[in-house]
Amino acid sequence: SQFDVCPFVGIEDADDSDISKNIYPNPVTDHLQLSLKLPSGIYEFEILDIKGRVIVSQGVNLFDSELKISTAGISNGVYAILIKGENSTWVGKFVKAQP
Repeated sequence: SQFDVCPFVGIEDADDSDISKNIYPNPVTDHLQLSLKLPSGIYEFEILDIKGRVIVSQGVNLFDSELKISTAGISNGVYAILIKGENSTWVGKFVKAQP
């Protein structure tokens, strides 16, 4: 049999598409802040629940590296956030925990 050798070992991401470390506060209560190093432009963001259902989908014109998203209408739980650009998609996760 033939085996493929994977040159990556460890738990670090091989690319920078995971933006989880740029999401704060996490857990979030009413507003989610993203600190992104993306070029200015038009992006779409989606928030998905644990079952993959789109909870929020909105276009945004990003002029700086900070994006603030209201989570007021979102129930407590674990969510994924997707930021879609012209040629790339970034993914992160966060927890909504309203006291």
